Parts: sequence; C-alpha cells; structure tokens
Amino acid sequence: MHKRLHRHGVRRFTFLFPLLLTACATAGAPVELTEVQRQAARDSVIAVLKDPDSARFGEIRGARQSDGTVIVCGMVNARTGFGGYAGMSPFTGYFEPGRSAFTLNEVGTSDASGAMLYGCRLRGIQI
Repeated sequence: MHKRLHRHGVRRFTFLFPLLLTACATAGAPVELTEVQRQAARDSVIAVLKDPDSARFGEIRGARQSDGTVIVCGMVNARTGFGGYAGMSPFTGYFEPGRSAFTLNEVGTSDASGAMLYGCRLRGIQI
C-alpha cells in the first residue's frame, strides 16, 4: 500500500511540477491602479450584487501581464439575500491593453475564495 501511494505521489508531482513552473513564470508586475480603474472595477462588481448599496470594498490591486493585460484582484463585502454581510470575498477581472473597459471575471463565494486568492498570487497580486 505504501509503495503504491508513493508512486502516485511522485506521478502527481511530476505532472504538476511543469504547471507550477509555468504559473510562476507568468506572474505579472504589480501596477498602481488609477482611481478611474478602481472605480470601473467597483462599478462592475456592484452591478452583479444582490444589494449593490451595501457593498464595502477592501483592497483592489493589479498586475500587468506579459501581453499588457492588467489583471485585477480585489475584495468586497456585501449583504446576502438574507440581509447579513457575508464577509470579504475576492473578485477578479482585467483591463485589456489599450482599453479602459473593465471585464469582471468572477465574484467569489466562500467556497471559491481560496482558489481565487491563489490565482491572484500566481499572477503577481497579493491581497
């Protein structure tokens, strides 16, 4: 049993190692977002919330990727359908090179928060 577990562990590591190297190599350079960019991100998040007036934003940060795209990760807290605050949840999106429009990818739930924050770190964003 132990040998079988070891073989599977090595196989998983061998498979994941190149992916980890690729992910580390694609981390972007942190950039200071303008207030216009921050507001575009906030507006996009507010548009999908159940109670937009309740939105409370935390940090919003960005990183420029090698293709010029600026990835944005931030935190938001808003009331749920039950009326209580859910706690800070991450959101992600991006600005394409040469465009001022923000594209919202996702506003996280408590189930997805860890994976989203990990994805932000891989792209060079610490929130």
